Amino acid sequence: MVERWKDYDKLRTCGGRRSMNFGAILWCLGGIFAILGIIVELTDINLGLSVQSWFLLAIVLSTLSISYWLGWAVCVYVDYKASKN
Repeated sequence: MVERWKDYDKLRTCGGRRSMNFGAILWCLGGIFAILGIIVELTDINLGLSVQSWFLLAIVLSTLSISYWLGWAVCVYVDYKASKN
């Protein structure tokens, strides 16, 4: 995992985009799971998981997306530092 952060040229060109895209996917899935949890609670139907499980999935995916957004922020910072010099 450390090697990913040492290749600055690759990091500047595609590392940030990949992190941002995957972070956005995880964040959207977290939102979808939270909405499913609300629907399950309001309609009192069973979609395979209990309400708490849907909300836990939403929390876990949203929390995981933070690491990818931070990776994107690091890529932007590295690109800024490279363009400044």
